[in-house]
Amino acid sequence: MSIDIQAELTAARRQLMQTCQHPKAAKGVCNKIIDAHTVPRASLSRFAENGHVIQLNCTDPTAGLRGKPARIEARPRGINEASTLPIFCGFHDSVFAPIESDN
Repeated sequence: MSIDIQAELTAARRQLMQTCQHPKAAKGVCNKIIDAHTVPRASLSRFAENGHVIQLNCTDPTAGLRGKPARIEARPRGINEASTLPIFCGFHDSVFAPIESDN
């Protein structure tokens, strides 16, 4: 029996994208999952040029599992999209508002 690792990872990621990862996440509390910053926008803006930073992206995350070299690309990305993951709902992401601001 062969396992399609890429399909398994895609399914797992899709499931995570639909669930708020906050420890107090619950039905009725969580709303739509959003792309939450893993690095605050205020921090990204400090070294951004024209509102963009360079982000490293792995173009084939399962390459190593198949014995192939991973390919990493460096691309400019706007600070509103850079370093984000769909891990929190809007309600729970608001907990981080104090560190998201420039103040």
